[in-house]
Amino acid sequence: MPVEYRKGNLFNYKGNLAHGTNMQGVMGKGIAVEFKRRFPQMFSVYKQTCEAGKHLPGTIFAFKETLVGDFWIYNLCVKSHWRLKSESHVVWTSIKTMVEHLENNDQTEVAMPTIGCGLGGLSWEKQVKPFIEEIGSTTSCNLIIYLQE
Repeated sequence: MPVEYRKGNLFNYKGNLAHGTNMQGVMGKGIAVEFKRRFPQMFSVYKQTCEAGKHLPGTIFAFKETLVGDFWIYNLCVKSHWRLKSESHVVWTSIKTMVEHLENNDQTEVAMPTIGCGLGGLSWEKQVKPFIEEIGSTTSCNLIIYLQE
C-alpha cells in the first residue's frame, strides 16, 4: 500500500501510533516527551523493558493502549543512547519489524512522525523516505507519515 503523507498533529490520529526511541528508557526530548505525557503506563513499561536490556537498536516495544483507546503504540528503538544520532539501517530494521507486528495482529495502518529525523539527525529525503516508501510498497498496511510543519 502506498505511504500516505499528512500535516498536522500526530496525536489527532485515532489509531496505532509509532515513534523513535532509545534503549536507555529516556523520553526527555522531542515528540517522545508527548508520548510519555499522554501514555504514562506505556512509558512505565517501556522504561522497565529498557532496564531489563530488552529494547535494543532495531527492535520494537509494542504496547497495547487500552486506557484512552484500543490501539498499539510502537516504540521503535532507533538508537542506543538518546544523545546519539539514529542510524538509517537501524530505523529500517525497526520499521520492518513494526510492519510484521501490524500484519501478524491484523492491523491495517499506523501513524508516525519522520522517524530518525529531527533529533535523530537523519535526512528525511535522502535517508529515510526512500526506504519507508520501499517498505510501504511491500505491505498491505498503510504507513501514515506526519510531516514536520
